[in-house]
Amino acid sequence: MTHQDRKVADMAHVSVRTLHYYDAIDLLNPSYETISGYRLYVDSDLELLQQVLFFRSLGFPLAQIKAIVKSPAFNRREALEAHRTALLERRRTVEALLAAVDHTIEAMDKGEAMDKKERCLTRSMSVPWEEHRTKYADEVKQRWGTTERLC
Repeated sequence: MTHQDRKVADMAHVSVRTLHYYDAIDLLNPSYETISGYRLYVDSDLELLQQVLFFRSLGFPLAQIKAIVKSPAFNRREALEAHRTALLERRRTVEALLAAVDHTIEAMDKGEAMDKKERCLTRSMSVPWEEHRTKYADEVKQRWGTTERLC
């Protein structure tokens, strides 16, 4: 099954211009182009786009993503499992931040002062995510052999 730029862009919540840019930098090339210039994507193109978007959501630059997904050692399942692990860590961080915000609002509503340790807790909750991202970036570098700057 093939899909045109607009349909793919809408499904992926990106712009057609983004798809054209990915093509221009040889990150994601449509499998076919019609005589009239329409770009057509097949399912394997959409799978690659999904991987690109997952890596983007984790903060990887496009050059790094390209090096990873174009590597002969790239394993889609392993990448998906790593994405899942990273997203679970992000969820834990967001849940902890939400709890801290709720606690702060509750303290404000009650007119209670928070101690310094409670206030600093919100800052420290971003550290696990950053540590995980660095660990994940190191794993990507090791697994796919990229030497470009990560994050």
